[in-house]
Amino acid sequence: MPIETNNLKLLESERIKTDAEDGGGKYSGREIIDGQSNNLFNDISEMDRTTGRTSIQKIYAAVNTADTDALMGATVFISENPKDPNVSAVLFSTNSWTDERSSAQNRIENYLAKGAQLTGTPLDTHWLGMKSLQVAMFPQEAESAIGASIVLISNEGKPLEIEQYLRITEVSTRTAILMIDGKQVEYKIATYGLSDALKTDFVG
Repeated sequence: MPIETNNLKLLESERIKTDAEDGGGKYSGREIIDGQSNNLFNDISEMDRTTGRTSIQKIYAAVNTADTDALMGATVFISENPKDPNVSAVLFSTNSWTDERSSAQNRIENYLAKGAQLTGTPLDTHWLGMKSLQVAMFPQEAESAIGASIVLISNEGKPLEIEQYLRITEVSTRTAILMIDGKQVEYKIATYGLSDALKTDFVG
């Protein structure tokens, strides 16, 4: 008996449509009905549009037939991007039948290793919820480029250390004169737009 398109199913994990740390989990057998709005991800709120949000859902692909025919060369991919230009999607496997959202989040956040220190020094404290970063540097130093990834660290080396990985989405520069020990010193101020809102205060 041939395997047809209607035999290919997406199935829910134990805990779906939640972004709690224990979201995901084992295979549930509950089918995700094709074509239903918000049957996998919750709707996007005005707060989400203002501050940004990452939603992670664990699903399972399956073949539902009455026999044991093998599905050869199976693959899963995103065939069409979201119509909303402010929404992006990524699909990946953790190679686990039981892991939860926290594991998937770690996999996303650990996609690159820390490199050299960012050129310049952050100006003042950058507060929770901000989506920009201002950095002072010498005029001859080069600012980071759009698309570069950075990591900000709060309370480094302390029990409450927090790391946040971000991507630079916008770059603008200006010249500023700062008073250092009574002397005027010319600096370049780089303002970086960030892919996500800051999840804590970062002291400059």
